[in-house]
Amino acid sequence: MEFKNQGVYLRKKIFAFFTFLFLVIGLCHIYDRAKEGFSIKKIQTVLPLSLTSEKRPNSKVLKALGQPFYYLGRGGQVFAFESEDKKYVLKLIRYDRLTPSFSMKFKKHLFGSSPCFEKELKEKIYREKSTLNSYNLAALDLSDLTEVMYTHLKQTSSINKIVPIYDKLGRQYFLDLDSTGFVLQKKADLLGDILTKEKDKSKIKEILCQYLTLIKNRSEKGIWIKDHNFFLRNYGFIGKKLCEIDVGSYRKTDVSNRKLLTQNNIDHIQRAKNWIKEKMPEQVDFFEAKANEILMGEQL
Repeated sequence: MEFKNQGVYLRKKIFAFFTFLFLVIGLCHIYDRAKEGFSIKKIQTVLPLSLTSEKRPNSKVLKALGQPFYYLGRGGQVFAFESEDKKYVLKLIRYDRLTPSFSMKFKKHLFGSSPCFEKELKEKIYREKSTLNSYNLAALDLSDLTEVMYTHLKQTSSINKIVPIYDKLGRQYFLDLDSTGFVLQKKADLLGDILTKEKDKSKIKEILCQYLTLIKNRSEKGIWIKDHNFFLRNYGFIGKKLCEIDVGSYRKTDVSNRKLLTQNNIDHIQRAKNWIKEKMPEQVDFFEAKANEILMGEQL
């Protein structure tokens, strides 16, 4: 009887332990979802040193960075924070998505290198290189189309700012910007919000023409987008100027490579046309005609 009671007691202890364990895991998962997955560890990395002389950010950039930033949202490549004056967005690069994960390192340690692992590692390295290069393109080649004010991808000492940021739950963190990878961009009002609220058909036509002109201007610089941007969410207005918000998937080619650039334009315009056909079908004919006019006859 005593042995049976001990067995029952042991089973209860095991049940209580796993119940507690699952409860803790569940609470951690809920907490992580409440923060939308943000953590300081996900944006931390050892930034490479610049091989060229360090260029100090201009006074406008330093002034924009001299204030707290509040959680705005997340994407596949960044966590976005809005400045206190609501004029700027600080995009903190998600290095956890770009660099080899703990599980990858553990698998290599446990099983050694394999063709599958080497392929996965090469893909990670390529993704990091191409993503960071895209941020540089946004700041240097496309600043007039993206309103990216500054891209910080190297270890520096010239910013000299510790900036407070607040996550979705209001928790405060302090970032040393000289050691943090980030993109600073002017804040835009989403194209989708503006188009869906606009009732003036002439203004809608003007917005659609701005969109097509932006695509043309990007293409003329020999730059295309690997991932097909969502028409409404990845474009926005700063004042009366339309710009691209998503700046993480630019690729550069020679401007003479018209086949690639034209096909990329067509892919993006087709997505826009599908939305227009559903939401404002009366604008489809206008959009198609203007697309062919502005983009010099590229077929839809």
